[in-house]
Amino acid sequence: MKKALFIPLVLPIIIVEAISITFKLYFLGFMIIPIILAWIHLSKICRLYESIWLFTISAIAFIPYNIILVIHVYDWLLVWLDSVFYQVSIITFITTSLFCIEELVLGIIGRIIWRKQKRVYNSRL
Repeated sequence: MKKALFIPLVLPIIIVEAISITFKLYFLGFMIIPIILAWIHLSKICRLYESIWLFTISAIAFIPYNIILVIHVYDWLLVWLDSVFYQVSIITFITTSLFCIEELVLGIIGRIIWRKQKRVYNSRL
């Protein structure tokens, strides 16, 4: 029963990603954020654990956009940096920074929307 609810909720994310990547309309990626927020709000399984679900779903949903951005940054770096070590180091830094910034902003938005949530960790440790 839960799998049947999962697929219709993921379908809009996949459709928006497919359209935006196929037609190179990357600004449509911002439409995924309200879809994810609505999905978390409507799913009963996400109740009181919205931050974890927001982190997980957005991390998976933004993978194609992060890959495209890294490819563009790499093409730009080929012109400026000759050393492969510097290219790999900078791309790793940019990818990690981008992921952290995305998740931090979405985490703040999620906490503003859903203030009451259960703790995820065990405070006794």
